Amino acid sequence: MVARGCVCHRGRKHVGVERGTQAVRGRDQVPRPRAGPQALSAEEGDRTFTNMQYEALTAASARLPWIAMRHCAASASVLTAPDMALEMVRAGLGIYGYHPAPNGGDGIDLRPVLSLKSRIARLVEVEPGATVGYGRTWTASRPSKIALIMCGYADGYRRALSNRASVLVRGHRAPIAGRIAMDMCMADVTGVPAVAPDDEVVIMGRQGPEAIDAGELAELADTISWEILAGISARVPRIYLRDGAAVALDRLGYGPGDGARVGGARHEEVLALEQSCASRHVPSPGLPGLTASSRNCLAQ
Repeated sequence: MVARGCVCHRGRKHVGVERGTQAVRGRDQVPRPRAGPQALSAEEGDRTFTNMQYEALTAASARLPWIAMRHCAASASVLTAPDMALEMVRAGLGIYGYHPAPNGGDGIDLRPVLSLKSRIARLVEVEPGATVGYGRTWTASRPSKIALIMCGYADGYRRALSNRASVLVRGHRAPIAGRIAMDMCMADVTGVPAVAPDDEVVIMGRQGPEAIDAGELAELADTISWEILAGISARVPRIYLRDGAAVALDRLGYGPGDGARVGGARHEEVLALEQSCASRHVPSPGLPGLTASSRNCLAQ
């Protein structure tokens, strides 16, 4: 692993330290060199290997006095081994409000902070026997109401969740009906009272008494919550909130004319938020002009 000029091998041998030392020692312009291995098993409960990595790092850094920062504690170590904090920590999953492992700091109150939302673009009523989606993998067993939702696997809503996950509409769970497509998915909203086009859809987050988190989606998709959270694609606009109010909006650098591929919120919503942020001099990086074809998916 290369860390701004210093090499520390991830495994037991740490064979990269000497080579990295020789490569960097003669360089005068290394800005605040840092060293830090990736803790490979900090979430597993058994700290034996993690302790070996920590001891190797501290031993190596003792021979390299010009190393300004050492770090080896990710969220699991931050929660369970604060003695490994050193000069810096790399809390990732914990910042999103998730415990990195069943035994990773369960006594600490972490709450998920990210929501992924969209809206119902269209409602369609289907008769018993009608099929929905690619491959016709969902068949209506009764007269059903199907909602078209503008969020798909190109936005980070994994195809593996087809016919398995649910979304929240008006505080009710609505199961995904059929295969999740690139730009959209469908949900069976037959049991949702007074459902209507343009209703908010929570794909991940809380709505009323119900909640869907990354852990639930990860279990359904046979993966980990890290992948669910990191998988939200760049075309989904990010809205940053403080005390429930939007304080910043980031579209990750999509340029003019990219509206159809921006992934994101309805044109009116995002434009209003952008103007609100601008009027309050709120940072809003990478916000080119929006087009009417902007989509419906938002990360908050």
